[in-house]
Amino acid sequence: MSILGHKTLAEAERYTRDADQQRLARVAVARLEAHGENRISQTQPDEFGENP
Repeated sequence: MSILGHKTLAEAERYTRDADQQRLARVAVARLEAHGENRISQTQPDEFGENP
């Protein structure tokens, strides 16, 4: 643990959890940005319900 600079196992585990969460968040955002199919609405505003 001294290589990472953590004094306890709990600190190392917390750092690892936080780093994993940040990595997963970056991957999720990249996937959403790469998925362009749903960028344009398929439903037009006049199709929402009945007009009075």
